[in-house]
Amino acid sequence: MKNLTFILILSMFALITNAQNSAVTKATAAQTKGELDRAKQYIDEAVLHEKTKGKGKTWYTKGLVYESIAFSDNADYKALAGDALEQALEAYNKTLDMEKESSVLHFQTTQRVEAIWGNYLNQGADHYQKGNYKEALEAFSKTVMVKPKDTTGLIYAAITAQVDKQYDEAEKYYNQLKSVDYHSPDMYKSLIYIQRAHHKDNDKALEAIKEARVLYPDDKDLMKEEINVLIITERVEEAKEKLSIAIEKEPDNPNLHYNLAYLYDQVGETDKSYGLYKRAAELKPDYFDAIYNLAVINFNEAAETLKVANEMDLKTYQKEGQKYIDRANAKFEEAVPYFEKAHEINPNDTAVLENLELIYKRLKKFDKVEEVQGKIAALGGVEEN
Repeated sequence: MKNLTFILILSMFALITNAQNSAVTKATAAQTKGELDRAKQYIDEAVLHEKTKGKGKTWYTKGLVYESIAFSDNADYKALAGDALEQALEAYNKTLDMEKESSVLHFQTTQRVEAIWGNYLNQGADHYQKGNYKEALEAFSKTVMVKPKDTTGLIYAAITAQVDKQYDEAEKYYNQLKSVDYHSPDMYKSLIYIQRAHHKDNDKALEAIKEARVLYPDDKDLMKEEINVLIITERVEEAKEKLSIAIEKEPDNPNLHYNLAYLYDQVGETDKSYGLYKRAAELKPDYFDAIYNLAVINFNEAAETLKVANEMDLKTYQKEGQKYIDRANAKFEEAVPYFEKAHEINPNDTAVLENLELIYKRLKKFDKVEEVQGKIAALGGVEEN
């Protein structure tokens, strides 16, 4: 009798286990037929039962069922679980935790997650191209939900939010990118813009700039942004001191000379900036920005001198006008080699060519005017007669 009782207990155990395994099988069958209410009922039982809740197959099946609910066109089925997508992803992640990477089920689960992610990514791209930024952001945010550490979805979500002027959302996604160790100059520039333009917080912007400059010390836009914020926050002397100390430590660093020159330039001390730009150009002969700014300083001084002459009354002009014109022309002449050098460094910069055209006309170098106009036309500009 004892043996018979033991056999009966084993038989009952097998029946219970088979019943729960059957629940998983029934859930799969119902999901395949599109009977999602029945599929949900079966799988919800299976994931709670001691005999089946520890199996990857159970959780994979739950993922399939809840994924079907999330993407169902039937409103009644969709209402079965408001958080169906989240539950599906949670189930798939549990499957991946339980199954070996070499298993078929692990591969199938990975493919399901990739398919969901790709579906939302394509939806987002399609909406973005059509200018439907809110819908695009909703889709891209789902890619982040599916794969929180994937940088592609995060980048698209951040950019789309910024384009749609949802700056808080953009900032959230940019910070998530930082948390997964993704960095780029453009990302930091966007964060800086959000702090300055949206939050009106120059201190926070300065923090972001300093963080970015540690990673990208030679980025000229970040250099300028830092100086501009220091000026706005009335920390000019701090900036000057900081740059001067840095130059003492690295006297042959052209970027430091340029930065200090740019700072003086921004506060109107061009007499000091000029020498520093020259030093930067000496240290780095192809330093376009330094050379271009040297040209601009001479050009602007010439223009200001001409303005003085043009505002003179007739009597004063007859007496002193030519002196001012000669002085202006001398400054234009000084600007020419710098603009020409800038053009040599960057032949496609139309601003350089347009300034050269103006100076050549002023100095009556008409052969040069014609040459420059041809270059402007070749770049797609308008040739003047």
